[in-house]
Amino acid sequence: MCLLPTYCVGESIIWSSSSVLLIEAREAQPNLPQVNTELWSLHNLGGNVLILAGHFFVGIALLALIESDLFSCKNLTVKSLPEPR
Repeated sequence: MCLLPTYCVGESIIWSSSSVLLIEAREAQPNLPQVNTELWSLHNLGGNVLILAGHFFVGIALLALIESDLFSCKNLTVKSLPEPR
């Protein structure tokens, strides 16, 4: 279960297909910061790893809050509740 999906597999597919073009474009401009030529290095995908780890911890915390019934909303309704018997 994923409460807030943030990472798309498509991003990896786009990176793996367009990385050659990006590396060639950066090598043509020596004044720009160069990209690591190893496709799946942590330097290139470090932001994705950080977001995935953060998403994991935030998702687990939200699930724990939901399951703990800390914010009980039993009486939250737009209609009046019937009288108990």
